[in-house]
Parts: sequence; C-alpha cells; structure tokens
Amino acid sequence: MTQPPVVSNSSAIIALDRIGQLELLSELFTQLVVPPAVVREVAPIQLPSWVIEQRLAQPVGPHVLRAALGDGESEAISLAVELRARWIILDDRAARRLAQSLGLPVIGTLGV
Repeated sequence: MTQPPVVSNSSAIIALDRIGQLELLSELFTQLVVPPAVVREVAPIQLPSWVIEQRLAQPVGPHVLRAALGDGESEAISLAVELRARWIILDDRAARRLAQSLGLPVIGTLGV
C-alpha cells in the first residue's frame, strides 16, 4: 500500500534551495507534490524529478478563496484536500490555520 503524498507550498522549497538543502525533502519524502501555482512561484528554481507538478481536479473551493491567501498557498491546500495528503508543508500562519481547520496535518520548513 502506498502512502498518501506530501504537498508543499513554495516557501519550504525556496528556503531550502537558498541554503543548498533542497535534497533534504527527498530524504524525508519519496515524492513531493506541488500545484502549478507553486511551480510558478519557485521559478527559476529547477525542480528535481522527485517533485511532481499536479493540477487540481476541481477549482479552488470557496472556503479557501475566502481566506485571501496567495495562489500557491490556496492551490497547495486545495490539492492536499483532494489528495488526502499525509502532510502539507506551509509556513504562513493564516494558511496553516486554514489547513488545520480542514483536517490537514501541517508541518513547516523548520519542522522538516
């Protein structure tokens, strides 16, 4: 049986790339799934093959839109809900609160 995926927002990817530790994520998680908005936000970082871009099956829901988060956070939370993610990596306090209220297990860059 495969484990549910781990979904990430851009903040952890950018921070770990800046300190040369992006590979740390691959050591902890076999695969990292990110929505298209996160791919746009981390550009020009070349994402490794173990980071998988996945589009949302449904548009971002109204409960996420009302939170007035950034595109990356909104799509990451929506994708994590759709995929029933094992973890979602978020640093923004409002995004973390929303994700937790939706029953998502949240971890931040420092937690990684």
